[in-house]
Amino acid sequence: MEQKSIFIPELFHKIQTNWWVISLFTFTFTFISILLSYLVIKPIYTAEAVISLQINFKEVGHLTQFEQDQYIGVIRSFFLSDEIINSVVSQLQVSGEITPNEFLDDCFLEREINELIFRCRNNSPEIAAIRASNWSRTSYSGLEEAYQHAENYHRLLIKNAQYETCITQQMISPPAFFDCSVWANPVSGFESQIDTERLLSKGVFPGIMFSYSSDAAIPRNPVRYGRNTLIISGLLLGLIASILYLSMTDRRHGQ
Repeated sequence: MEQKSIFIPELFHKIQTNWWVISLFTFTFTFISILLSYLVIKPIYTAEAVISLQINFKEVGHLTQFEQDQYIGVIRSFFLSDEIINSVVSQLQVSGEITPNEFLDDCFLEREINELIFRCRNNSPEIAAIRASNWSRTSYSGLEEAYQHAENYHRLLIKNAQYETCITQQMISPPAFFDCSVWANPVSGFESQIDTERLLSKGVFPGIMFSYSSDAAIPRNPVRYGRNTLIISGLLLGLIASILYLSMTDRRHGQ
């Protein structure tokens, strides 16, 4: 038996002639891929909460963009710290077991200009909203506390600098008398108080202004990740299968 070969021009002519076969295979495979995307790929809901951040330029003056990014980056790192994440996870343990690693697999923090957006994904829209809201609220409370310590730390630094300046003037300008006690209380433990406030401030810049927008709303529109890829794959498989079918049909008729 002589095997007949199909050349490219003949193949294109065959496709043009049997377009309905191509359409049938492509539609069938695409429909199957769409059906599988609903049956196999679980819907993912994404909820988000927002904390707004701004630099108080009236108090701190001009800052470079690098400095602004650095100060906001410190707050972002604080929101992702073990202290905040472990606190959020402990609150979420009431509704189900979850570890810090599992939480960070489903939740992430993004910055958009002067906003830090807390996003959480889950198959349940309610759980996604609860996690995003708890994370943002806990972060905001932690930021409020750290900001108070940052202001205290800044005031103590100024007070300490004024006291040291006063002592220096007292030493180099005798016999003038300087009452340095009005600037600071020179008792033991003042430096440790400064260190304590510095640690509790978490590196937060006291020139930052922040506000909490609202809790995360329950999302309504799910996303199926990989759905488009699956549909395109089904379309291509249908096209390839139709071409192979026409090729095999032509060979059988030529035998």
